[in-house]
Amino acid sequence: MGKDKYFRFPYLRQGNTIAKRDSVLRFLRQKGYRIAPVTIDNDEWIYNRDFVKANAETSNKKQADRIGEAYLQHMQERTSYFEKLATEKLNRPVRHILLLHLNAINAQFLAELLAWYRQEGWQFITLTEALQDPLYQLPDHYIGEAGVSVLERINR
Repeated sequence: MGKDKYFRFPYLRQGNTIAKRDSVLRFLRQKGYRIAPVTIDNDEWIYNRDFVKANAETSNKKQADRIGEAYLQHMQERTSYFEKLATEKLNRPVRHILLLHLNAINAQFLAELLAWYRQEGWQFITLTEALQDPLYQLPDHYIGEAGVSVLERINR
């Protein structure tokens, strides 16, 4: 990703107190990191857990395929949800940032997922380009235990 340094909070959790959040943000700024927020959050890691387990069992390949199909449907549903949320909160589309992990289910189904995005008219851009969207300059006042999308953090 070039010379830029990015940090995504694990589980999207930025801290359950202002002091915790702000101290980590200060540290990251001092070290030259930019925050890599997420607009399209999902539970693909759960699908991966079940997919890996089903693939490990030779008699469960059909189950693995069913999990993969459910995963693709889940990703489409989550994308649609966050696309609508952006329009509701900001009255416009945004440059989305999709959360994807390096795991078995994404390795197996990434081509199909990306083909679906292209079919829906999505274009792929760099994280640096996405972060130019004014959404990512809005104040983030969310404090809590849950890790949530940047779209769920804004009040409008």
